Amino acid sequence: SRRCRFCLISWTSAPARHRSLSRLEEIVDEGVKSTGVGKVAVVGAGFQDHPDVEGVCRLVVDRGLRLSIPSIRGDLLSREAFEVMVKGGLKTITMAPEAGSERLREALGKPIDDEALIDAAARAKEAGVERLKLYFMVGLPWETLEDYEEAKALLDKLLRIGFTSLHVSVSVFIPKAGTPFQWLPLASRRSVVRALKAIKKAAKRPAVRVDVVNVREAELQALLSLGDRRIGRLLEDVAKLGGRLGAWRTVAKSLGFDLDGFVHRPRDLDEELPWGFIDQGASTSTLVRELEKAASLARG
Repeated sequence: SRRCRFCLISWTSAPARHRSLSRLEEIVDEGVKSTGVGKVAVVGAGFQDHPDVEGVCRLVVDRGLRLSIPSIRGDLLSREAFEVMVKGGLKTITMAPEAGSERLREALGKPIDDEALIDAAARAKEAGVERLKLYFMVGLPWETLEDYEEAKALLDKLLRIGFTSLHVSVSVFIPKAGTPFQWLPLASRRSVVRALKAIKKAAKRPAVRVDVVNVREAELQALLSLGDRRIGRLLEDVAKLGGRLGAWRTVAKSLGFDLDGFVHRPRDLDEELPWGFIDQGASTSTLVRELEKAASLARG
């Protein structure tokens, strides 16, 4: 029932579907038999929503296999589930607040309050998890510098739990076709650089490692996300030049394509979008309604 407004899979693959425990047992047994691997990686956008998360982990651990899991909603997991994960060799738990403030998380469609995040991290630590990794985004719509101050306060509380290390991974918000945020622009390079500096400052601690995305790579991600049929020629010519990062602007200039203007401009709600003829699972009216709801929540 939870749908992140920035996440493509929430709008193109609903409703959520879960494999049964018996089918997962078959998959694991078949995989181990044919490959001889000793580790099982869980792949999914909402692993914690499976009706028997602990059972899924246990079927891996009971076979003497190691377990790898993706970023999860830790607030939905019990200490017992974390304990089984630790038995499977899990040393790091990854959670994705995405934004520093509860206000902005609500607007994004991830209404997780700070206390729920802190409680989840504490349960994981008590169960034996050693390290914590967090995903944040910058360049979000409606963000302010206050959001980074709130991120700093959240990190301070998480550090007090006692993990051996805290890893903060920072990406740039990319508007995605087929989501309520498809009409929004990629934040300007200047504002993204300013935001990255702010969150790095907020996370500056001896025990905290911070990784940030390359801003130019984020611009290319937005181009591929929002691109029209002209991007095909652009991709072809860039590939001929070896796919180097610098080749994009060279090719765009030769084709008379305004790369910056394309990714940094907002789209009108009544604008004909290149992908508008594709049924991706949600109507335009639904996406517009969710965008307006997000803006209202962001304003408080």
